[in-house]
Amino acid sequence: FFQSNQMSFALSSRCLSAARYLPSLTRGQSLAWPHMPLKAENKEGSHRPQGGAGLTSGPPPCAGASSYSSGRRSFSSIATSAAGPAIAAAALTFTPGHAALGGAILGVATVGNLLLNGRVLGISGAVKGLVQGDRAAWRTALLAGMILAAIPAASFFPAAFDVLPASFSARAAVGGLLVGLGATMGNGCTSGHGICGNARLSPRSLAYTMTFMAAGAAAATLTDTLGALGVPAITPQYVPIPVPELQTGLAIAGVAAAAAAALAFAGRSMSNGSAKSALEMGSSFAFGSVFSMGLLISGMCHPSKVAAFLSPLSPAWDLSLMFVMGSAVGLSFPAFQSVLGKLWQTPSWAASPAITPAYCLPPSSGPGAKIDARLITGGLLFGAGWGLSGMCPGPAIVAAAATGSTPVLAYLAAVVAGVAVEPLLTKAWTAVSSNSTPKAVN
Repeated sequence: FFQSNQMSFALSSRCLSAARYLPSLTRGQSLAWPHMPLKAENKEGSHRPQGGAGLTSGPPPCAGASSYSSGRRSFSSIATSAAGPAIAAAALTFTPGHAALGGAILGVATVGNLLLNGRVLGISGAVKGLVQGDRAAWRTALLAGMILAAIPAASFFPAAFDVLPASFSARAAVGGLLVGLGATMGNGCTSGHGICGNARLSPRSLAYTMTFMAAGAAAATLTDTLGALGVPAITPQYVPIPVPELQTGLAIAGVAAAAAAALAFAGRSMSNGSAKSALEMGSSFAFGSVFSMGLLISGMCHPSKVAAFLSPLSPAWDLSLMFVMGSAVGLSFPAFQSVLGKLWQTPSWAASPAITPAYCLPPSSGPGAKIDARLITGGLLFGAGWGLSGMCPGPAIVAAAATGSTPVLAYLAAVVAGVAVEPLLTKAWTAVSSNSTPKAVN
C-alpha cells in the first residue's frame, strides 16, 4: 500500500473510473456535463454539433433516442459526417453548479499538493520550468498526471470540449504567444495566482488577477471572440446540476481527499529519502490527474464559456466561471492560512509538508513580492491572450490530450514559444534601456 507508484496509479484510476458510477452511462451513451446549448436542428431536422457551445463529435444518433433531457444535450444527438463534425452557432448555458463543483475539485488538488509537497499548484510554472531548464521531476509528474487523466476524457466527457473551426488556429496561436509571455513575466496564471495566490491573500497575486481579468475582458470584447467562436448574442439559460452528476463530482473529490490523506500518512511514516522522493512523484502525478478532472467538470475547457465570461457587454455574458475560482479559493484559503499562520496559529498538522522537507512558497515580503511594472505587463499580456483565445495553459493541456484539436495544439505550441523567448526579449529590452539611460558626466 505504501509503494508510491501503486498509490498514485490507484488514485488516478479511481478518479477516472468515478464517472462509471453514473447510471446514465449505459451502452452507447456518455456523461453530458451541460455546458452546451438547447436543441438545434438543420433544415432536414437532423441534429448538428454545436461547436460554439463546446460539443465534440461523438457517436451517431441512436434511432428513437431522446435528444435532450431536462434541458441538457444528450450525446446520442451528436451526429458526424464524412467531412467531420459541423460547426454551428449555439447559445451557451449558465451552469454555476458545475463550475462550483469543478472548482471544489481543483481546490482539493491544490490543498493536497500544498500539504503534502509544500508547493503551489501552478500549471504555467510547471511548463516554464521544463521549457527554461528547471526540469525537476515533480513538474513532469504533475503534467503527466494531467495528460494521462485527460486522454480518456473525450470518451467519458465529450461535452467538456469545444469543436473549434480550423480558422480559429491563427487567433489561438497569437493568444498562446501572449499567454506564454505574460505568464512568464508575471510568474503565474489562473491557477498559480488566481487560486493559490489569492488564497494566500497575496497583494501581488490580487493585482495580477485583476489585471489579467480586465485585459481579458477588453481583448474578448474588442476582438469579438464570441463571434469568432460562432456563439450568438443570446442570454445563457440557467441549467441546474443533476443529482447523478453531482454525485459523480463529489465521488471524485472524496476519493481524491481520502487518497491524499493516505499519502500524507505514508509520507509522515517514512524516513527513507528515496522512498519519499518516489512518493512525491506519485502524489504530484495524482494531483495533476485530479486537477484535470476539476477543469473538465468546471467548464474551463470551453473557450466559448471563457469568452462569454470575459464579454460583459454581450447578451451572452456568462458568469459561470466566476464560481470556479470562488469555489477553489474558498476551499484552499483555510489550508494556505493554516500554513502561513498569519490569521491564526499554525496547527501541528500544517507545520511542515507530509512528504517534502519544507514549504516552498512565493515570498510574502521583499523584492520578490512587490507589485512592479513587470508583473502588470505580464498580467496585461496574459489577459490579452486569454481573452483573444479563450484558453489558458491548464485547460488547453487537457483539451489537447483529449481531442488533439489543431487550434488547441497551435495555442500550446505558441505558449511554449512565448515561455522560451521571454528571457531573450527581457534581456534585449534591459540592454536597450541601459544603453539609452543618460550617463553622469564627471
